[in-house]
Amino acid sequence: MVLSPADVTDSTMNVSGVVQTADGAGVAGLMVSLYLNDVYQAATLTNADGTFSYALARPDPGTYTVGAVWAGDSQYLAAADRVDVTIAAPAKAATALTLSLNPKSANPSTTVAITGKLVSGTTPIGSAMVTLSADYGDVDNIVATGADGTFAAMMSFPDAPDFPASFTVTASFAGDEVYEGSTITATGAITAPATPTPSLTPTPTPTASALAPVPNDSSTPVDAATSNGVFLQTVDARWATVRMVFMVVALVGLGAVIILGIISHDHKKLARDERRGFGTDFGQEH
Repeated sequence: MVLSPADVTDSTMNVSGVVQTADGAGVAGLMVSLYLNDVYQAATLTNADGTFSYALARPDPGTYTVGAVWAGDSQYLAAADRVDVTIAAPAKAATALTLSLNPKSANPSTTVAITGKLVSGTTPIGSAMVTLSADYGDVDNIVATGADGTFAAMMSFPDAPDFPASFTVTASFAGDEVYEGSTITATGAITAPATPTPSLTPTPTPTASALAPVPNDSSTPVDAATSNGVFLQTVDARWATVRMVFMVVALVGLGAVIILGIISHDHKKLARDERRGFGTDFGQEH
């Protein structure tokens, strides 16, 4: 008996051989038993030319010993043969990762959303473990992909006064018995927090007394509109003062006229009374 090397396909391991006499003639109709690592698998009959073949289920990857045995009978002696066969692991499908950071530019007080997807060609890979790492910041170490191949995690930064200008996140899929592994990186920027804008204090409106003319020299330019406004306000203030003085003078003059009138009236009355008394007593004897 001569056993040929096994022919391994994606799903089967084909075992074949021939049973011959000493002069090389094939023997038909013999029952040949097949073994895998000395464990019985199946039996098959030889053809008219003494050949036989049988398709065993493909075993897991590894090295095996295939055996074929003819037990013999009253006409032919027993015969057997063995061959070793190695079952290689099937070719793994290539994979690819995508990775996104939002926002791409952050400051130590913010968090960054990490999202990505694991695919093989156009096929999403679900229930896969993706490892995340960062050269600066804190992020979940392992996340699982959903049925659509996507994954997500949140990243934060330590509360420290010093920080680098950028950070890098790495996502890795180690692979399994079906898929190859893959890795991808994404880089973001770290900026200092914005400085709060100070609130503006309203400037008080100047009073009329503060609107005095401002002296100016040749070295200090003065806005024309501002200068004219100050001048007009100054003129108005001075004119108001003049009107007030005029009113005071008028009131004083009017008071003086009234007083003089009263005095003049009294003098005239006294004079009349004196004349009347003189006329009554004139020519009378005393």
